[in-house]
Amino acid sequence: MLIRFSLIWMVFMGIAAAFRQGAMVSVDVLYRWSPPGIRRVLDYVVTIAALALLTVILWWGWDYANRGKVQSVIGLEDVSMFWAYLALPVGAVFSMIGVVGNLLDPQRLELETAQ
Repeated sequence: MLIRFSLIWMVFMGIAAAFRQGAMVSVDVLYRWSPPGIRRVLDYVVTIAALALLTVILWWGWDYANRGKVQSVIGLEDVSMFWAYLALPVGAVFSMIGVVGNLLDPQRLELETAQ
């Protein structure tokens, strides 16, 4: 069970880094075909959509974690499921920071190296 929970935490922490690099929401073709003025609008649309999704994950993840307080991990009866479920809201908060960071300082390395 610890390995499963560690994998969940790694995924939700890794998503924040992927958002920061702009690798999660792939709109590369549309971005390439758009004029510079539309590209900035596209950046804001993608950011708003990502933040809306992350807000839902944060809200329901926190609710799910609080409901899991009364459960214990199988095989580790002293550990509450709260700590496993907490990966969702914590990952969402860090991902929100990454999304805003990508909006303010975009890193489009995949666009520059693509052919």
